[in-house]
Amino acid sequence: MDIPNMKEELMKQVNPESAIAMEKVDRYLSLAELYQKLQEVAMKQPMIVIKNGKQEYTKTNPALTDINRINGALIALGRDMGLASPPSPGVDKGKAGYSAGDLT
Repeated sequence: MDIPNMKEELMKQVNPESAIAMEKVDRYLSLAELYQKLQEVAMKQPMIVIKNGKQEYTKTNPALTDINRINGALIALGRDMGLASPPSPGVDKGKAGYSAGDLT
């Protein structure tokens, strides 16, 4: 993820004279940078070992939960900024890309 290029692209899509739009771009970039850092940590160690006295157990890295929350915030902020992604190629508008045979 290239933050400077992302900022340049976002600036093309918002009104640079709007203080609110600029704050949203800054917030979006901060969240994207945090997302990237958490993803790096989570990929290195998706499971962590917790030691509590004599007890020891393995659980998922809490960074994974934070990644999901930040992803949701990025999606919501992107929508608020009018950055909703276009539909995937090959999928008609209003259809999920399923056929009647998928239901059997």
